[in-house]
Amino acid sequence: MKALLIATTPPDGSSSNQTGSTNWTLRLAKVLDHCHEITLITTPPVRDSWLCEANVKIQTHEISADIGALTRFIYSLTKGIYPSIWSLYSKKTTNYLRKLSEEEFDVCWILDDYGGIYLRDIPPHLPTIFVRHYLFSMQESFLKNGTSITNLIRGWHHKKTAQAFDQWTTKKAEIVTLGTLDSCEFLQNRVRDSRVEYLPPKPSTTLAPTTPENIKTPKGPNNRLLAVYLGDMSFVRNAEGVAWFIEKVLPCMAETLRKRYHFKFIGRKPDSMPNKDHLPTGSSLEFAGFVDNLATSLHNAQVAFIPVFGGNGVRLKTLNILGVGLPTVSTPDALEGLNELQDGRDVLIATGAKEFAQGLKALSNTQTRLHLSEGCLSVSRRFLNETNDAEKLFLMSKSIIRSK
Repeated sequence: MKALLIATTPPDGSSSNQTGSTNWTLRLAKVLDHCHEITLITTPPVRDSWLCEANVKIQTHEISADIGALTRFIYSLTKGIYPSIWSLYSKKTTNYLRKLSEEEFDVCWILDDYGGIYLRDIPPHLPTIFVRHYLFSMQESFLKNGTSITNLIRGWHHKKTAQAFDQWTTKKAEIVTLGTLDSCEFLQNRVRDSRVEYLPPKPSTTLAPTTPENIKTPKGPNNRLLAVYLGDMSFVRNAEGVAWFIEKVLPCMAETLRKRYHFKFIGRKPDSMPNKDHLPTGSSLEFAGFVDNLATSLHNAQVAFIPVFGGNGVRLKTLNILGVGLPTVSTPDALEGLNELQDGRDVLIATGAKEFAQGLKALSNTQTRLHLSEGCLSVSRRFLNETNDAEKLFLMSKSIIRSK
């Protein structure tokens, strides 16, 4: 089965330029490659080692930089294009799709939200599956920067185009997939006659699990328990979660408990680094940035913590942490879409700063850490099975292919 894949940002799970979204699109490409003969269209540069080494046909189309602001504004309103999508749009991709013959491909997979702009260019004979990472119209507010006249116009523009984009793309694609059951229900209620399916994001590689000895033995400075956070902190939602942890959670911890932990933040550093000059007594923090070997860094840890609020979809950082078997305390939002996880059996769920501190206190107990590690590993093995996913995606493709 010949499949055309479209990704507006190159799938990437191995370079320093990867994000959660590029990692997920790489996983999709790998899994689709099991049962499809794939051709990938994306923007340059393609850096990931698997894409460079695998038998995958790749076409790179440059982003079109010659579309003026007024044109984008008008097109966004008249055609239902969310404004930021223009930043990754390529006219070359539009022209390529409009010239496709019926013999070239059996099915098309659009691997990210911004690729939805091409649904009007895909010829009627080519059935398409649109993989959504995030529903623009599910945003809680379009007026985050105040209520001046300019911001009111911008907020209205974003809201209208978000709603229009989510609706017309859902009607245009044969299948739209989403990463959580809540987002599937949200979209299905608004576009009732379309096919919406649950397809949770997953990481492109599965790290080797940690060991009970790693979980038991403190490896932080001064024999402290090493607790890790994993994520791109230049992303505003992650940066806000990190700031909340430092400003709200640390003060809720007893000084004796703070002295038991060293908190290590792994991933792209925040655009504005938190002030560490006035931390509560006994606090020990480190912003490590990118690390040479993520598996080694996670295996050195005894605990993980995930303070995340808002958004929708499965977080790949959560899957990496739980897949390694690190006992974890997390806010509920970071666990969205992972419906098998049970509080107290596989992970500790904290809804506020005091509960988060209590979770860290519980994780200072060796037996609690070992118990949670065993639970989250069991759930992760079932969830991350690549063979099962390959069969599921093949059946999705097969279900929409038309006889030629």
